[in-house]
Amino acid sequence: MVDNGSRDGTAELLARRDDVVTITNRTNRGVAPARNQGLRRARGALVALLDVDTVPAPGSFATLVARMQAAPRVGLVGPKLVGPDGALQYSCRRFPTLVDKVLRRLPARLGGAVMDDVELRWWDHAGVREVDYVIGACQLIRKAALDEVGLLDERIFYGPEDVDLCLRLHRAGWRVEYVPEAVVMHLERRVTRKLLSTL
Repeated sequence: MVDNGSRDGTAELLARRDDVVTITNRTNRGVAPARNQGLRRARGALVALLDVDTVPAPGSFATLVARMQAAPRVGLVGPKLVGPDGALQYSCRRFPTLVDKVLRRLPARLGGAVMDDVELRWWDHAGVREVDYVIGACQLIRKAALDEVGLLDERIFYGPEDVDLCLRLHRAGWRVEYVPEAVVMHLERRVTRKLLSTL
């Protein structure tokens, strides 16, 4: 686990446990650098990224692992993310474009259809599907794929490091899949929502 400059006592709590390997940063180094610290220490054939504001449902990681074992050219999978109320979060998407970003700034009645398409809102999210990318709140990644394309881009402090990684995986011939049978509650801390609203 990587504690990225928390101030809530997490580092002190984890220091008392001998069953968790913890990397503690004095300050927030950014998402990509902190995740890479953990990825460099990981030794398994599959590695997981899981944000602090997530709660996996029982069996979710077993489901993700099973999918990876069944599909050797899948480099990364993501689960269905839901809010505390069980509402679907649109966490698998198509790659963004400059046009998407411009239209996102327009009133919903003008740019809404484009955003619906980017976030695949027209799809029922009921089955496994190959997608452009899944957001980084929860990802299971094949270590062999990561070794081929490289770690997260540390020039990205917060934001599209997940998009960049999935793009590099696609370019190298790996698939990215959304696996809705695995469910993870994503609390979306206020800081996350505030940052996303400014992008």
